[in-house]
Amino acid sequence: MRFGEKSQSCYKRRETERIIEAIHQIVSYLKASNHSQIGFLWGEQVEARNFALRREGFEQAMRYYNLPFSSTCNVLTVDSTFTEPYQGVLGLVRRGLKLPTGLVCANNLIASACLKALNKQQRAHATDGLS
Repeated sequence: MRFGEKSQSCYKRRETERIIEAIHQIVSYLKASNHSQIGFLWGEQVEARNFALRREGFEQAMRYYNLPFSSTCNVLTVDSTFTEPYQGVLGLVRRGLKLPTGLVCANNLIASACLKALNKQQRAHATDGLS
């Protein structure tokens, strides 16, 4: 083993544990806040190690907290480029998809796009009856 290989391996292991623990904490918080339907919003086309680890952590946490999990129901996919998460979430909502009551997002870009889309949809519903 060359110098530095062991420290890189330890770093990757600690980073993996940190990411998975963070997702566990988020799911724990949502469960404690009485959410039983929790979803994970991510961009599967992103080949980032962190995205895969966050999804893995989400699936582990759902099993650990004995929450219902199905990859087809609990995992929602949007394009995660700069402008596309907003359109993706808006599209899910406009198609009438019943979203879980709690959402874990793979990154801040997807989280802010999700909030923006849900706020827009809520405003649209609030003004439906107005003339």
